[in-house]
Amino acid sequence: MQYCPIPRYQQVAYTLANLDVNAQCLPSREIPISTTDEGCSATKCGHTRLSSARAFDLTVRGDWLTLPGLRDFVAVGDFGICEEKKKMTRYGALLLACACVLVAGCQTTQWAVGKATGWTPLFDGKSLEGWKASENKDTFTVRDGMIVAHGPRSHLFYVGPVNNANFKNFELKADVRTEIGANSGIYFHTEYQETDWPAKGFEVQVNNTHTDPKKTGSLYNVKDANHQSRAFDYEWFTEHIIVQGNHVTIKVNGHTVVDWTQPENWQGPEGNPGRKLSSGTFALQGHDPDSVVYFRNIMVKPLP
Repeated sequence: MQYCPIPRYQQVAYTLANLDVNAQCLPSREIPISTTDEGCSATKCGHTRLSSARAFDLTVRGDWLTLPGLRDFVAVGDFGICEEKKKMTRYGALLLACACVLVAGCQTTQWAVGKATGWTPLFDGKSLEGWKASENKDTFTVRDGMIVAHGPRSHLFYVGPVNNANFKNFELKADVRTEIGANSGIYFHTEYQETDWPAKGFEVQVNNTHTDPKKTGSLYNVKDANHQSRAFDYEWFTEHIIVQGNHVTIKVNGHTVVDWTQPENWQGPEGNPGRKLSSGTFALQGHDPDSVVYFRNIMVKPLP
């Protein structure tokens, strides 16, 4: 099979009219593309709900094309086209089971290493024990070792025993994965609030392709990273938040995107007077019903 000459790891604009998507087989986000007389054609099984007139991003990795809007990813591998449906189903289930075992093993190892170096997990990978959701509580669920945020606005606050859920100086790390157009965030120095957006504390933005120009890693409405996101939809990335005294550092996949020192007599940005460094807990954001975001390996290291 020949493949379209699209550079690796590049997001390019396409319309559905450029693609011939066969919707009869497994739902899969990753589809190999081949060269035909009419241009690029998706020949792997998949389905999409996108309108033929709507533009969207395609992420290309070597011979594989990631199509946003194709949910329920199954790692089927390269088993050919739709006639191989039965083989793909059997091998896909096997690969998916293996992947779950590997993820569970990696999480266990990471937690063990974390504890040995002063890091403490805030999420047990199995339940929402130690967390409390506001307003639309069904927005947050646990699946395959991940916290899934998908539904109407809600915020999931940490209320567990670690440091009595009160952190002033700390490092926080979380692995995050977004679907196309998703918006979310991680709050710190906040407190439980039953409705609306949290008034107290700061939000670290999670947004790779949402229309909001404030992208992943922004200290929302305080120090915004209005550049192209350092992360990509459908790929795990790590947000690392460090707060020490009046200084905040935010890293995405090890790259510093925010380095901010709170000025003296800081009164918070306009419209957000509660965004002042103090102490408090953490919260994950469920932004809207169209946003789907996954969190795992949420760990904290209290600092003196």
